[in-house]
Amino acid sequence: MFHDKRVCAGGQLVTPRTESYHGTLGQLMLAHKYKRGDILAETLGWSEQHGPPTYREAAAEYRRREMLGELPAPLEGVERVAQFVGNEYAVHRF
Repeated sequence: MFHDKRVCAGGQLVTPRTESYHGTLGQLMLAHKYKRGDILAETLGWSEQHGPPTYREAAAEYRRREMLGELPAPLEGVERVAQFVGNEYAVHRF
């Protein structure tokens, strides 16, 4: 996978809109799939209340799928396979 990022003149990373949207929606879907209601609630709450437009759009898409019953069933036995470190899904390398 390639994450397309640019550096602006001030030295900050510029994340493309599609990466922000799909990254947020992916985090919500993973939290649902692995039965992490705490991460789901925190991500939805922050995205809906404080997030930039792409985060709010991703939260709205998650809510739409939830309302229509389009979310996949959470996995059984996830406590044996999923690794969570704080609110993240793995130890970060950087």
